[in-house]
Amino acid sequence: MKQTEATDERTAIATDAYSQTLSRLLDNPAAVKTKGSLLNVVTLLRHTETWTVQTVRVEQGDTVFVQRINSEGGTRIVLPPMVTEAIARQRDAIVSMTRKRAARQAVETRAAKKRE
Repeated sequence: MKQTEATDERTAIATDAYSQTLSRLLDNPAAVKTKGSLLNVVTLLRHTETWTVQTVRVEQGDTVFVQRINSEGGTRIVLPPMVTEAIARQRDAIVSMTRKRAARQAVETRAAKKRE
């Protein structure tokens, strides 16, 4: 790569949604951001994938930036506030269901012990 091509690449304005959204949110002085989490995952077939996850919170909600890199290349995804809210609601619902299930099992176990 020629010197001029490298300079052009570094100074070009980002046009992809991931870069534009991340830059816009990080430039917001009211934004609260997490430090990115780096996860190295080994699949069942012993392939490795590297994931990075970063959340940025602004008044409109949480936006999550996810990157996945493996031997086939990389993918970058922006999860907007509507999506992160749906994920949070579903997680809360699952936590509630598992707590109710555990409480029912505890009641059944106590009742069985009393009958013995």
